[in-house]
Amino acid sequence: NAKKMRIKHATENVRVTPTAGFRTVSPKEQLMLDYVEKFRLQFVELYPTRRPLLLFPPNECAVNKFVCTTVRPSQLPFTDLYDHPSCIRFVADFLKYEVLENPIEYPENLPSPYSVLTWQAGDCFDFSSVLVSLLTGVGYDAYCVMGYAPKAVTFSDQELLTCPILEREAALRLAEANRPKPKPEVATKYRVKEALALESNFDREMYDKEMARIMEEQRQMEQDRIAAEEEEARAEVQSDPDEFLGRRVHCWVLVMAGQREIPENFFVEPSTGRCYPCGESPYEGVEFIWNHTNFWVNMQESTVKMDPSKPGKIGLPDISWDLKNTDKWEYVLETQDPLESLNRVEEEVPAAAPVALATADENAEGVAPMAPVPAAAGPERPTERRNSRAFRGQSSTKLQVMDAPSVHDEQEEAEERAPEQTLDMPPSWVPKLKIPREIFDMRCPKGEKLTEYCKCTYEVYAMFGECARWDGKVSKLTIFLDLERTKVQEVREVFARRKDRLRERHIFHLDDKTQEYFDPGSSFGLKEITTVKKKERLMHFYKSARLDGLVTRKEEFGLKLTEHFEERDDRLVYRSATYDPLPPRPPSPPGAAGAKRVGRKKKSDEPQQPMRKMTEKFSLDPAVDSEQCVRKRTYFVVGDQIRLDYHYGKNRITANSRIYSKDGVSQITQINPLEEKPKDQVLLEEWQSLVLAEKECTQNIRDVEKECKSIVHQRNKDEQNIAQITPYYDVVRVKHDESDEEGTGEDDKVEHDYLSPFLPATVGGRQLTKDDALKVRENCLKALKDRLIERANIIQARHDEETAALAKRQTNFQRDRDNMGRPEEEEYEQACEESMFRIHILEQRLKRHEEQALQKYYDLDAKLRSDPRLNMLMSAG
Repeated sequence: NAKKMRIKHATENVRVTPTAGFRTVSPKEQLMLDYVEKFRLQFVELYPTRRPLLLFPPNECAVNKFVCTTVRPSQLPFTDLYDHPSCIRFVADFLKYEVLENPIEYPENLPSPYSVLTWQAGDCFDFSSVLVSLLTGVGYDAYCVMGYAPKAVTFSDQELLTCPILEREAALRLAEANRPKPKPEVATKYRVKEALALESNFDREMYDKEMARIMEEQRQMEQDRIAAEEEEARAEVQSDPDEFLGRRVHCWVLVMAGQREIPENFFVEPSTGRCYPCGESPYEGVEFIWNHTNFWVNMQESTVKMDPSKPGKIGLPDISWDLKNTDKWEYVLETQDPLESLNRVEEEVPAAAPVALATADENAEGVAPMAPVPAAAGPERPTERRNSRAFRGQSSTKLQVMDAPSVHDEQEEAEERAPEQTLDMPPSWVPKLKIPREIFDMRCPKGEKLTEYCKCTYEVYAMFGECARWDGKVSKLTIFLDLERTKVQEVREVFARRKDRLRERHIFHLDDKTQEYFDPGSSFGLKEITTVKKKERLMHFYKSARLDGLVTRKEEFGLKLTEHFEERDDRLVYRSATYDPLPPRPPSPPGAAGAKRVGRKKKSDEPQQPMRKMTEKFSLDPAVDSEQCVRKRTYFVVGDQIRLDYHYGKNRITANSRIYSKDGVSQITQINPLEEKPKDQVLLEEWQSLVLAEKECTQNIRDVEKECKSIVHQRNKDEQNIAQITPYYDVVRVKHDESDEEGTGEDDKVEHDYLSPFLPATVGGRQLTKDDALKVRENCLKALKDRLIERANIIQARHDEETAALAKRQTNFQRDRDNMGRPEEEEYEQACEESMFRIHILEQRLKRHEEQALQKYYDLDAKLRSDPRLNMLMSAG
């Protein structure tokens, strides 16, 4: 037993325990243990058929501790563990589950949550204590529940259960389906009647019925097949009768409503991370519950232990969780409000004399008298006995006899009149829970964990550290078609810290389809890529990451290319290109097969697929009349035509259109007969602009094709050379990196030697001659001179470009000045001012460069003369 070995190691080694509280018992803890022992004895006496209570099991150092003090509410310094779903998932993944050595008995030891987190392993009691400590530390009302559960739950066997991820997706789909549909728009008074469908309604109804019947039969057959497979699997699992049916001990967690906006109570299975409503849980009974405040025993006989062999209600729907109701729950520690204690004192003050008589009887007999029990009442409850002085642990020798001196009588009366002192819960002996950051990032023992579900497997990997995967994968969900998990249907992979910003990948093996999702910051602004092998590729982009406003792009390989845009200045919203098939390649000559291959064909030489048609769509410009605003441009490349479709006018059901042919023939369709037809000169200018637009559209399509190839090439390159990024926001890692950088001394820094590129290679320790020194000096000065001249030429070239552009702009202005309006003149003046400003800056930069160049030359010459490696120049001079 691995747990026994860990406990044996902790017992024999003093250094393993972080504090002395693991091996010692404080006076307050000893007082509590005495009190709890009396409670246990009374419970055994009154309920001999009930299972003994787990009140003070030994810890990992074999020291008995009250079970409530083992729970240590703690809040870890990780924001991921502040909400209950993430906290539950963390405990289920972080710890390795171990089955109880004896399935019908309590564990021999109950170690602290601190040690369990250190070991990263434990049984159901260890899981529950850790989870309750974390949940109560962040404000939840959580309890450890001890009861009974079936074999599959105690073994953490989920092979017959659906994966929680798939359950959540099914719940979302069901909620979406049940969402109320929006009300249909009210039809306007005037609308165009739809054309009558000349077909038989009877034939259509019969066809729909037949198709519905076929679909229903297929669906029913599929459901029957799946149900038969699942039933067969369950029968195989349940074929062997469980010898401990209904007696398997288990511990889980109860989260009560009221705190942290929890609407209703629910159970948590800590070994799997599943949450169940209290009335729909797989558990078979509850013996007692506890947390860091108290211990409660379940007194509801019908819910203590249920017979699972009898058909009945699922879960524990009849149990009451009102812990203040003493008829249903028996508490160990009595917690009183100050007002209730004060009222009780005021009521007990007149009854001082009978208490004194009772005390005398107690002193005479040596046993505390019990309150009389009515004839119709059942067995005495431990709560009733706790009111006696003997159970509270008060010594019966304080009052010897009734004839004692009056001083003692007065003291005893004062003690009887004083309010009852309730026993406080001692502080937890467990230190505050903590997990190192590098261990927390591992997420699971050894950085990898596999969970098997019905037709599904789920793998979890470490996010950081030595156990993290090289490709940044943090989880993998594999969905199968059969219960034996042999035929893969779908694979879902989740990544983190990828440099290419890949977040998730879905692979559908049956359809040869792959979906990849990216975080913002990916290359080309990619958001999602869906690829169907040898069929199509659909790309979604982050609109804010692209200058062209591209949102989606769809490639139907060899058939069509489609793009959608948003928020472009030219109002382009759609662009597509339809392709013709490539012409067949000419057959190779007979002698080419044996000829020697000269070279590989370049990618740029690959033939481009011819286009048959191109289409562009534009949104409506509010500043232009809708009937004069182009809605769609269609370029018929094969037919040598260009078609323009305009937007619909107000209260129009048809729109204007124009068709231009390259042979000079044009066809104009105007909806408004009163509108003046365009002149031939206008049509000619429009035709010329459309020819240029067609060339531009063709070039854009070819650029898109190149970009698609670049995206595919970049994705292949990223997958072949996977790189991960360091989380710069992590304070711990940043400090660690800074400390590593500080460790590197200044001795490692090498200063750049300006003379090393010009020094000749020397043999041994031979010094430079005079000729060598002169040659080094000349080469060094020549390199500086060439660099300064190149810099001056660059500045002069920029100056000439700006001057030429300004002159050209001024010439155009003088030529078209009569046809310009006020806005064009203002734009011209602003452009001239900017050009003059840039020219002035370049002139100043050139002047300053000329002044500094001479000084830099003199400085380098002086530096060369003073260099000790060229001292022979001065000695020779």
